Amino acid sequence: MGDKMSIHEQEIEQLIKYLRGELSSNDEIELKRKIADNPTLQNLVAMINDKRRDCAEIDWEKMQSPVHTLLDLQLKQIKSRCKTGGGRRGITTYDSKLLPLPAGVRPAEVDTRRLKFQIDDAHLEISLYPTSPNSYELIGLLSGLDENEKIVVELKGKGAKLTEPANQFGLFRFPRVPQGRYELKI
Repeated sequence: MGDKMSIHEQEIEQLIKYLRGELSSNDEIELKRKIADNPTLQNLVAMINDKRRDCAEIDWEKMQSPVHTLLDLQLKQIKSRCKTGGGRRGITTYDSKLLPLPAGVRPAEVDTRRLKFQIDDAHLEISLYPTSPNSYELIGLLSGLDENEKIVVELKGKGAKLTEPANQFGLFRFPRVPQGRYELKI
């Protein structure tokens, strides 16, 4: 995957218009050719189509900015993956910080956050719950991996390295993670 992808608002808008069936026939043919030649774009289109099916009643005016932000993040992650030679790096498929709550859903009383990632054919879901003003509990679920594979999860951040095994169901938990930026390795 040595393709170079520039991340522009216009390209994201073109991809969204394509998925909504709003491109001219010439623009659609050109974009379909780009997608057919690029497995990364094919995976991205498939992920977006899956999310669209899950959210058939989306108010696109309300969702335009959050979707652009999430797509921009996904494209940056794909670009980073290409630069580092691929590997099993996750692509964010959902972030509760970016997307608005569905109609009728009350916000949580505490500042929680949900994240979902796709790592090749595997999926990772993470929930963060505040345990103090400066720490969070992190609970994760891995699915789509070999059931016999022993899984160890490592959180590495500035001055901190935490390691936890996942159980037979792919669940893992870090009870007190200090606030900060971390890299999660599986």
